[in-house]
Amino acid sequence: MNDEKGKKNGQKILLVRLSSLGDLVQTFPAASVLRENYPQARLDWVVEEKYRPLIQANRNVDEVIGVPRDSWGKLFKQGRLARLFAEVRGFRKELRNKNYDLAFDFHNILRSGFITSFSGAETRWGYGSREGNGFFINHRFPYSWNKEVHAVDQHLLALESIGLKGEEVDFGFKDLPLPPDFPGEEPFVLIHPRTRWNTKNWPISRYVEVGKKFASLGFSVFFSGSKDDGVFIEGELKNIKGLQSLAGKYSLGEFVAIAQKASLFVGGDTGPMHVAVAAGTPVIMIMGPTSEKRFGPYRRESSVAKAQLDCLGCGKRNCAQPICMEQVTVEMVWDAAREKLGIDP
Repeated sequence: MNDEKGKKNGQKILLVRLSSLGDLVQTFPAASVLRENYPQARLDWVVEEKYRPLIQANRNVDEVIGVPRDSWGKLFKQGRLARLFAEVRGFRKELRNKNYDLAFDFHNILRSGFITSFSGAETRWGYGSREGNGFFINHRFPYSWNKEVHAVDQHLLALESIGLKGEEVDFGFKDLPLPPDFPGEEPFVLIHPRTRWNTKNWPISRYVEVGKKFASLGFSVFFSGSKDDGVFIEGELKNIKGLQSLAGKYSLGEFVAIAQKASLFVGGDTGPMHVAVAAGTPVIMIMGPTSEKRFGPYRRESSVAKAQLDCLGCGKRNCAQPICMEQVTVEMVWDAAREKLGIDP
């Protein structure tokens, strides 16, 4: 890799990480390392189209290239294969015409391997250990895929293993203003009660109780979530003074700005939580079935609320008795939040 580092000026680099929200954010420090080691290079990022606003919030990225995965999926389901293949060929041509010198595949799956090969880059780095990904890269990181380290460190150690190291861990977020129609003022607390796994969901009634405590101290309290979460969250907050729902009301880019400006973010192991961590916002993450070592708030051990159980980090998406969530009390989360914000008992 030393020869490559000697050709920093004028190089074109492609970073490939397609999804999902938390995994993308945890790849931001790798983009910062690439920018630090190739300060004059053009650095582009390929991502699923719906995540484009997130990558646009990274100050190290020159161009965000969206993969229209959803529309391609519809074409496949409709049996419109000729149209699908034509669009894929057009996408491949678009990448090839950018004449990349280097490509880095941090996703390590079949789809990302295809896209990395589409770039036509002479040097294509990756892990090459899952779903046949190795067929599409021509240089494997000496540091292999390791589930025992944090997702952020996974990529940093991989880059370090080929001689690319940063001075410090930098997520590279731009400082974004709050949306003009944001219904509150600082200070405010952001609570994100839903995750994709049922086993990672702390009871929303307990989130509401925590929210009430903040509201009683004069904080504006907002509950965030997807559009699909909106009806559920608004139903839980109905007629509760001081608690408002933002679910489905803002774009991903606007959510990033809101998370940056929050005084505290409270939620489970989910993408929006990792956005808040990366933005430097104080957080309380309620953890149960996922590994704190791998997916906890990066370098924020004091920011985790959890039960003391041998089965923590089991990795189960379904559980008949999710006691890891049930044993996290409102008082545990509130005490952690008070300490984080310096609020007296």
